[in-house]
Amino acid sequence: MASIRSRAGKFLLKRIVGLSDVFAVRDDEALTECAKAHADSRVVLTSDLVFTMKKQIRAAGKATSSLKMPTVGISIYPPALRHSCVDDSTSSILRNVIEAILLRGWGVVLMTFHHQPGGTNIGLDADHLLRLADGLTAGRPGQIKHVVLNAANMSDLSDVFSEISVHCGMRFHGHVLSAIFGKPFVGISADNKIDAICHLFEMPIVQLNELSAERIIGAIDRALETRFDQTTLTGCKERAEKNFALLAGNLAVSSPVSP
Repeated sequence: MASIRSRAGKFLLKRIVGLSDVFAVRDDEALTECAKAHADSRVVLTSDLVFTMKKQIRAAGKATSSLKMPTVGISIYPPALRHSCVDDSTSSILRNVIEAILLRGWGVVLMTFHHQPGGTNIGLDADHLLRLADGLTAGRPGQIKHVVLNAANMSDLSDVFSEISVHCGMRFHGHVLSAIFGKPFVGISADNKIDAICHLFEMPIVQLNELSAERIIGAIDRALETRFDQTTLTGCKERAEKNFALLAGNLAVSSPVSP
């Protein structure tokens, strides 16, 4: 849930919650927004549904990381590259980050999360990612590659997240999948959902309005030294399953089975 600043927005949120039989949010930041609208008394804190698929996603792939060098997965959210709090330097900063990683001899995986199957990717993740890497001369052939991730293809998801050492970027579910695979991550944050998951797993965050190549590279180094908390991951899975229990319980009450 994004930050709600207008009185009308807060009124509508309170009204929606009041009309709902079940209203669940996935993080503390969203719960705070509900509290600001005086709508939190009926709101339940759970977690993102993808955490319930941990076992299936991890079992789907066959690849394991055999690379001797660290590999950094990079994701972007194109609207954030045009965010009002930043200027046109955002893309060049990210390009400098990729170049610095390659100069270290590390691998880079450009990760497209949103795309248009069978159509053009213009304006979506792939178009922006490929332009970031266009013309880079640093590194060796094969040191950088581009992958398109599809939620329907768990095998590809598993293979990619088994390969990378750290995920750095703007895609929330990139961080969720990193957590599922026990991989550290760095949030480049333009909204509170990225802040929320990074705070939860105690991973580094670089705010979009404070963006610099040095900050991002430093955050990547810190993330790689961070010990991943499996207890937090287990808690996320348990809270995510609560979503289904809440729905099932409500349906059982509203539609009782006749004897």
